[in-house]
Amino acid sequence: MAGTTLFPVIFYAQCGPVIPEPDCNSPGGVEVFEGAVIGMGQTFIVTSLATLNTITVNGGTLIICSGLNINSLNFTSGTIAVTSSGTLNLTNGGIATVFGNSCNLINFGSIVSQSSIVTGPNNLIYNYSPASSFNIPFNQMVVQGPNSQVINNGLFNSSFIVNSSNNTISPFCLGAGSITTTGIMINQYPIGFLTPDPYACLMISNTIMNSQTLTDTSNTAICYNAGSVSVIGSPLFGPAIVNNACNSCYIPLGIDGVNMHAFEANECIQVLMEISTIEDVLKIELERLNDGNMEEFSKIYTINEKDLPDPDKLVFLDHNVEPNNLYYYRLLISHKDGETSYSDIVSVRCSNGKSKIYPNPSGSAEFHLADKVEIFSVTDLVGKNYSFDIYFDSLKINGVSSGNVFLVSGGSKGKFFTEKIIVNGVID
Repeated sequence: MAGTTLFPVIFYAQCGPVIPEPDCNSPGGVEVFEGAVIGMGQTFIVTSLATLNTITVNGGTLIICSGLNINSLNFTSGTIAVTSSGTLNLTNGGIATVFGNSCNLINFGSIVSQSSIVTGPNNLIYNYSPASSFNIPFNQMVVQGPNSQVINNGLFNSSFIVNSSNNTISPFCLGAGSITTTGIMINQYPIGFLTPDPYACLMISNTIMNSQTLTDTSNTAICYNAGSVSVIGSPLFGPAIVNNACNSCYIPLGIDGVNMHAFEANECIQVLMEISTIEDVLKIELERLNDGNMEEFSKIYTINEKDLPDPDKLVFLDHNVEPNNLYYYRLLISHKDGETSYSDIVSVRCSNGKSKIYPNPSGSAEFHLADKVEIFSVTDLVGKNYSFDIYFDSLKINGVSSGNVFLVSGGSKGKFFTEKIIVNGVID
């Protein structure tokens, strides 16, 4: 009887509790205003693009459903929730944003902080979903406690990450499929990164200064380039999977020789598959599940042996998607010897039914722009700025090479957005 190899099914790819996203259609509360002080029991909201100098959150709740620029945030306690349609841009005049006691920052959408962030006691920073983006391009993420943690289930970048020895729990928890990038890693806490399920990628691009062991599991995939990264002392990676010759994050999948990625494209989701051992493959089936129907995966695409491409790189565009749904994809591979195997699962959220920059990934440094999109900045994952040109509805990024990953910030129809794009960087 033919056997079947099963790999872990990770529906939510999350490292923390399930938290319902605030409903921007009926969140209640008061529209935020300049100088607002949000106290215990109060809820303020942002429903249209706003630029404010000062806001204080002191025990209450701020729900961000649109773009919010804050020059000075006083966060002493309470909750700030950025919805999937929201963007928080924090400048703080270059001065570090120091959180008080019992501060919760929950991000379903996009956060960019131009200043360092320093946690206080009993803090939670929760980059909630695979589509969530949190970027500190020029400064530090300092996680100190006691009892404070950053949970990343999506894309998290900080120029520095400092895990303080005064915490009482592991400073970071990484969800399956998440990507965490930093220029300088300083880990002073024993087991600074938890990764409960396989796999999460941690990329370091400049300096490693670890006085304590970074992780206690092989579910963490660490990426750095030994030729350009300075290691002070011993790296103390523990049992992590380590690639010391890579320049961009990778997530190992359950089948040797299989790699798969999923991204938002224009009005669809683009799934890219690479199979390096197709000589023994009878057929490949792409299966999908969405968070509106968690009962079972369904087959959406089949390639038989005679149709397998050479080279072995496959692209599938899934147009049957709905806005604000989270979709999960896996491969079922049938081999000629009768064995079948599943890949691990990749996930992507169709945030609004239409990506603003496409195709993604692109085979060149040129991308198309959706209607009425303005581009403000282009940075790589360690915060380096790149110049760019706009020609009508096209974006051209200058001075890039294959494999670069970028965060593009811009505006569209009164809302800020940040999208991750790749220049021919998924499949060489």
